[in-house]
Amino acid sequence: MIGSPFGFVSVITHRFDLYNLAPLACVLTAYNSVRVHGLITLGLGIAYVILVIALALWSGWGIASVAAAGAIVWTMRNAVFLSSYAAFVMGLRWSAFYWPLRFGMLSTLCISLAGKLVTRFGLPKSWLEILVCGATIIISNASIAYGAILNRAVRDLLWRLLPRRAHA
Repeated sequence: MIGSPFGFVSVITHRFDLYNLAPLACVLTAYNSVRVHGLITLGLGIAYVILVIALALWSGWGIASVAAAGAIVWTMRNAVFLSSYAAFVMGLRWSAFYWPLRFGMLSTLCISLAGKLVTRFGLPKSWLEILVCGATIIISNASIAYGAILNRAVRDLLWRLLPRRAHA
């Protein structure tokens, strides 16, 4: 049944932690503090397998359990462990990397709620409906992010980086 996981899969966009925190793993390597990081990753790998089995058996999601468990474990690794451990290794407050992630977390929550709303009014029945729903959510989120989250300097940088149209 696609109805149950569809709303949850929108939660696993996990935008706020995947790529924003990836450089912190390099920081741990540079500080030669990879032992704890490796042990946590091993432990979370074991937790991932257990979570996949548990979700597949008890949630009724079937194959969607693999994606859901991956998102949950990856989020725990990056957002909870990696950011606080890297801050500790660098001699910063344990929460130093959480504050910059707040808008991404809020954005992920809003996208998840929008996906859940889509499932409340009925599931998309064709590829076109899926594309329209996805495009609507993406455009809404991008508009809010551009207007409310990005400061003037970042918006100016964004416009400078976009390719300019050739004026004939």
